[in-house]
Amino acid sequence: MIHLSSDQSKTTGSDKLPSELPADETSPPSDSHLAHPETWTTGGDPATDKQKGFIHVLARQHDTKDPIPEQMSKSEASEMIEKLKRA
Repeated sequence: MIHLSSDQSKTTGSDKLPSELPADETSPPSDSHLAHPETWTTGGDPATDKQKGFIHVLARQHDTKDPIPEQMSKSEASEMIEKLKRA
C-alpha cells in the first residue's frame, strides 16, 4: 500500500464541478473564430469526394432542383453544404 503525505494527497487544478464554474469556463467557444471558407489555405483545392457525396445526399433529402456543379472548390462545396443544411 502506498501512503501519501498530506501534500501529495492534494489535487491540482479546480476541484469544482462544471456547474460551479463561471459560465465562460464551461461554455464552448463561439464560431466567430472560424475563418470564412473562401479564406482557407486549401479552399481553392477541388472538393473532396465526401463533400460531393454529402451535397448529393442533402440535395436528395431536400428535393432541390438547383444544379450541382461537377467541378467545385472545397470552399464552394462547404458553402453549398451549409446552404442545403439550412434549406
